[in-house]
Amino acid sequence: MNDNKDLIGLFKFQKLANPDNRQSNIRTISELCHNAYLGNNTTICRILGRFNLFVDTRDRGIGMHLLMRGLWEMYITEYIAQFVKKDMVVLDVGANYGYYSLLMAQLVGPDQGRVISFEANPFICGLFDDSVSINGFKSRVSVNNVALSDEQSEDAAFFVPPNAPMNGHLISSREKRYKNSIPEGSIYIKTTTLDAFIKPNTRIDFAKVDIEGAEYQFWLGSKRVRQDNPHMVFLLEFNAARYENPGDFLDLIISEGYILQRLNKDAKINNITKYEALEQAKHQDIMLLLFPQSS
Repeated sequence: MNDNKDLIGLFKFQKLANPDNRQSNIRTISELCHNAYLGNNTTICRILGRFNLFVDTRDRGIGMHLLMRGLWEMYITEYIAQFVKKDMVVLDVGANYGYYSLLMAQLVGPDQGRVISFEANPFICGLFDDSVSINGFKSRVSVNNVALSDEQSEDAAFFVPPNAPMNGHLISSREKRYKNSIPEGSIYIKTTTLDAFIKPNTRIDFAKVDIEGAEYQFWLGSKRVRQDNPHMVFLLEFNAARYENPGDFLDLIISEGYILQRLNKDAKINNITKYEALEQAKHQDIMLLLFPQSS
């Protein structure tokens, strides 16, 4: 009997929290990965050896990994499995198909736990919402088709690269200046701030933030939520090339009392200075862990 499977043959979820199990976990999850084409550029697949997920078949990025292997970014998956606990209230900002949202929904449980998710791409968000329904998570996952930024708008330009919906992003003022136009194929979407969306004094324990260069704007628009939740921890994608003033962004984070750490692909966590973060993220995405010093 495979020790990674439960009595009905699904992946034992608790195994995810230990990076030492990574290779055996990957083998089991991949073995349990199946998919079936449903028409209209949509496939359903099994992820993490347990959940059903709808995916756009035109996706040549994350979609292919989910369809063929049933997993994505194992080091982030493992960290979330370690950190998120029963009855937490968590955010998934830039949820995409909902891979991490489904993971966190299982972890927070059916009682007091909640997952509040945001995905700007209308088509992908529709697939995500359907995935939440078929997995029985409607009561604990809130799916919101809106982009989080530093301002509220009804017609923000949003570009989705062909065959790579995971790289969909708000068109920044810097990008508009550089290209002197809005890219062909862009759509117009609604934006809001986290402060406007979340009611005052709502408890939030954790946020995963991956919004393709709009993380700075997200941070500016979520100050009150952070003040309401001084214990809140962030797992935030950072790529210095995507921000007009990346050093200012890190200065702001540090000035609010957060400790900078990097989550590495080998699952190890190390403290990192502002200058190390700027250098390491010069040509790549890195995942920053932001813990308040008081925690």
